[in-house]
Amino acid sequence: MGSKHAHMASFDYSDAMKAMPGNWTDEELNEFLYSPRAHVPGTKMTFAGLKKDQERANVIAWLNTLK
Repeated sequence: MGSKHAHMASFDYSDAMKAMPGNWTDEELNEFLYSPRAHVPGTKMTFAGLKKDQERANVIAWLNTLK
């Protein structure tokens, strides 16, 4: 949370993710977790997303504890 998109050098991010400007925010992560492919067209992410609001909120809250 708050980190630049595609910031870990050891991970093979898609070109689409590498091209994203800015840093992860709660709001943006919520959109990404809802539908990764809609939020970042061209992503390598095969995850379909979390459709339940509370599930996304729980993931975001947990990620915020890792700051």
